[in-house]
Amino acid sequence: MSINPNSIIDHFVSIDDGRLKFKQAWDDIPESGQKSVATAGTAVAIGSDIKVGNLVVIANCDNSGNIYLGSSSVNSSKGVKIPPGGILPCGAVNLSKIYIDADVSGDGISYYYVR
Repeated sequence: MSINPNSIIDHFVSIDDGRLKFKQAWDDIPESGQKSVATAGTAVAIGSDIKVGNLVVIANCDNSGNIYLGSSSVNSSKGVKIPPGGILPCGAVNLSKIYIDADVSGDGISYYYVR
């Protein structure tokens, strides 16, 4: 994985009237979404091609079973298990590369992130 230093700099620094200005953490506006697994045993991407700086995944409290987080091949034996109501911080990711599966059809997650 290569990191573009300009994108990192752009995220933390802006130019205002020709002066270098450091952006504050509170300048980032959190965004959120929800995703459910229609058919248990089927991996579902949690979002579209959005690169985020911090992602937090929360399994719905009313889920009947566990959620599994991972790549496109995630399943109940290969993924990070999140019990109902469980919270998993994930760091910097692309939402289209993060998938969930569930023990029970219809179970899902809520998530929030900052770019």
